[in-house]
Amino acid sequence: MIDEPLTVTQKNLSMVRFLESQMHPTLPILSHCESIMDGLSHWAREVGSCYQLTDHMQQAMRRHKANIERQAQSYRQNVLYLLERSRTTSQTIVDLLNLQNQRTTQVMAHSSMEDSKDIRVITLVTLVYLPSSYIAVSVFIGFREVFLSSSLDRSGYGPLQL
Repeated sequence: MIDEPLTVTQKNLSMVRFLESQMHPTLPILSHCESIMDGLSHWAREVGSCYQLTDHMQQAMRRHKANIERQAQSYRQNVLYLLERSRTTSQTIVDLLNLQNQRTTQVMAHSSMEDSKDIRVITLVTLVYLPSSYIAVSVFIGFREVFLSSSLDRSGYGPLQL
């Protein structure tokens, strides 16, 4: 049993696809073993007829050939199984990565909606206080100009000129 949590990353996908690419060339090699075995059978018949091998030796050669054929077929089946397994594993990893991306997109959309609500509140506060602030500043400036102009006239000093 594996105690580590499953972490799916692009690196995992790359590793699985690399292993798959390394197994692909073995399939034609193992498929070619059948033609090699046919050649060996032909060679064994020729050797048997030329050197007049005993039946015991010919049977031993046939057993060895059959054993090699079974091993080659077994290796071929194992490679086919591993290739299919790597394909399904890489598809599973792609699906999991897509789910992770979808979840990230959902979180970002939710965060964007929350930000939108905050911006609406700020806009409403600005709409309420900005006009009143403008009016207050305009009135204050108006009163200040009236107050300053009346005080300057009494003191005898005119407006400050540069």
